[in-house]
Amino acid sequence: MAEISSAMAELPRYGRALLKISGEALAGNRDFGFDPDLISKIAGEIAEAQKTGTELGIVIGGATSFAEQPLPHWVFSR
Repeated sequence: MAEISSAMAELPRYGRALLKISGEALAGNRDFGFDPDLISKIAGEIAEAQKTGTELGIVIGGATSFAEQPLPHWVFSR
């Protein structure tokens, strides 16, 4: 029975999840713009969550930041 319980603990609780990240959250402690170190950390956490088998949808805010300034080179790099 313990084997079944531990196997069930490894299964994702939800099949799909939607994550909405606000532009304000991406700024970290900065007054404006995005914090690349924080974004890298968030990306790592998303990658770990994806490994559970849950399908992830991601919505990223920050429309006012995009509208007012040219995009930094790292925003869309892979």
